Amino acid sequence: MDNDITVGIITHKRTDILTKSWALHEKFTHYPILVVDNSCNTETQQWLEQNKLKNMVNYIHEENIGFASAVNLLFNLVETAYIVILNPDVYVDMEYIDKLVKTHLRHAHNKIGILGCQLKDMRGTIYHNGIANCLREDGLYEPVNMGNVQWKGKPYDLAVDGVSFAVALMDRNIFKKYQLDESYSLGYYEDADFCNQVRQVGYTVWSTPKVCLQHELHASWDTRPKWEMIRLARKNLKYYNEKWKCTGLLGD
Repeated sequence: MDNDITVGIITHKRTDILTKSWALHEKFTHYPILVVDNSCNTETQQWLEQNKLKNMVNYIHEENIGFASAVNLLFNLVETAYIVILNPDVYVDMEYIDKLVKTHLRHAHNKIGILGCQLKDMRGTIYHNGIANCLREDGLYEPVNMGNVQWKGKPYDLAVDGVSFAVALMDRNIFKKYQLDESYSLGYYEDADFCNQVRQVGYTVWSTPKVCLQHELHASWDTRPKWEMIRLARKNLKYYNEKWKCTGLLGD
């Protein structure tokens, strides 16, 4: 499996975050690492060049092309059997890749399309074991993180509606055939949308508790005003429902 998986990292002007997580990536010298930096400033570009690994390639964009476009760029560039999409504010361990690949292979008979994992916040609270499309009082379905309460302590892999692309593994059957919807505004729900797309064509989406990584939530969004984040989230959620509500994939 060595050298047959690529790690793809999407960043956005956050050298402070990269500095904290980068020491962990330096240990993975046997996997290619592709970094796409949106709205790259001089400071970030200089940092990436100074800390560039021998197995790493940088793709710099002066403008923010958005998360979906950045991931699609990675899909087009990667030639290995697998890709792991990774946020820069996720703190990996030495075993996460091997565990993800082994879990993916174990569910081959389930026609697995995408595999995610448990994510915990900086206090150690597990907030993500997959995504569930939940009906709100206003009639809209919202992709919601399933934490320990919804998971109810199940110690095994589970088929879910979606997973966060803070950490997500998929193979060539997925990332060479399908693309993220670039109609979404910069962030929010592109990952849940892509999971719906994959499920619509007959694949399944799974989350595994065998990998549990720490995630500094919303670190990439701290540079934006809160009102703008709320506006983008509302706009994208409306589009998400217009696109998927009639398909039955969100619920009855």
